[in-house]
Amino acid sequence: MTRTAGTTICWDIVSSVADAKGVDPVELEGRLGDLFDVEALQRTVDCARRADGIDLSVEFELENCNVSVTPHAVEAQRLD
Repeated sequence: MTRTAGTTICWDIVSSVADAKGVDPVELEGRLGDLFDVEALQRTVDCARRADGIDLSVEFELENCNVSVTPHAVEAQRLD
């Protein structure tokens, strides 16, 4: 999913995971804030988006999905 201006990284992650699982975002059980500092990730991704030459990629597992976050996209793939 390409990141859209005006959305938060948190919403992009939740939406991508929900899409990968074929469920509504409100049906997800995991909380991003329990895994990592969401605001810090948002600031890091925003900084990388504005800078030239920074190749940023953050990966983690959430709700049985592998999630990959870059400055321009969030992708989630089911692990099963």
